[in-house]
Amino acid sequence: MAEPEAMRKFLRQLRAVLSSQSLVAIEDGEELSRLESNLNSTGLKDSLEFIFENLAGLSRIPKSRLNGQAQGTITSGQFDFRSYYDDIARDQENDLRPIIEKAIKLIVREKQGEIYQKLGGNIEGLDWQFSFNPLWKLSEKEESEIDLTKARTSDVYLARGVLSPEEVKTKTFSKLETYPAWNGGPRPEFGDPQAIQEPESKPDSENAKIESQKPKEKQLTLF
Repeated sequence: MAEPEAMRKFLRQLRAVLSSQSLVAIEDGEELSRLESNLNSTGLKDSLEFIFENLAGLSRIPKSRLNGQAQGTITSGQFDFRSYYDDIARDQENDLRPIIEKAIKLIVREKQGEIYQKLGGNIEGLDWQFSFNPLWKLSEKEESEIDLTKARTSDVYLARGVLSPEEVKTKTFSKLETYPAWNGGPRPEFGDPQAIQEPESKPDSENAKIESQKPKEKQLTLF
């Protein structure tokens, strides 16, 4: 908790910034009087709006996000948020992505790591990618309209023989694609590395004894 003297100093500075009465230097014998003040209910609101506009401009955060209210019409408020999210997405791609990709490559190439051992050193055949969580979430109605448009487009491609059903499936459901490097053999499952566990054998049971003679399998999980 801040010290009382430091808190009083901060409040004095804040009051000096927000107050309409500034410091004025006058000569001996001169007097200063305030004849009129515009800080009624309307003037105070305009002053606070001016402060919020400056804060929004310096921080690149929409004013509607700072004060919790939409600025102007709903359309302009949505535009402010989209611009704000675009700035964040640009920073993610330009600044964060190179660092995260380098860290993942180092983890994959670690010879004593689970991934390297699971793949038998064939790390070049590992196809991986990552993406940031979406900042702007569509409504359920918008998502359903987009899915319906994609489904109709795929139906036209199939009807005219432009694409085969397998190609449409790969194009529409790319996340379900099986990587060629893993075809014909066991594929590692990725998830949390701490979830790796070996089956325990029970010597007092015949079935457990048979199971203990089988080669133990490990499930590799990442992220």
